[in-house]
Amino acid sequence: MSFNSVADFIQMGGHGVFVWSCYAITLIVLVANILRPLQLKSATLRARRRTLAREIDQNTRNTHGEGHDPVPSQGQESP
Repeated sequence: MSFNSVADFIQMGGHGVFVWSCYAITLIVLVANILRPLQLKSATLRARRRTLAREIDQNTRNTHGEGHDPVPSQGQESP
């Protein structure tokens, strides 16, 4: 199919609205299929970092005597 002008190309014989809207929808879906997994990966990594930081903080507090030692050391009696 040949077109005499850019306007004819955009109108596509009266079907331009349908053709260009299909292209737009396809482009939106393709972009969403790329961006959404990246967004989910980023959110998952942030949640894992928070969990790890919380666990490290909790372990640090327990090893520095801020928490109660559930198992008494040798030679000490439990209270």
